Amino acid sequence: MSPVPLGSNESHDPPIRWLRAKSLYSIMNDHKMIEMKV
Repeated sequence: MSPVPLGSNESHDPPIRWLRAKSLYSIMNDHKMIEMKV
């Protein structure tokens, strides 16, 4: 993985920060669903 200047590659390649935020959001969503079920 080579360092890329901010904003140059975001249009064609999803940035890792976005992927991490998405996975973190889905994990938190799962926890909320579990808490509501219990």
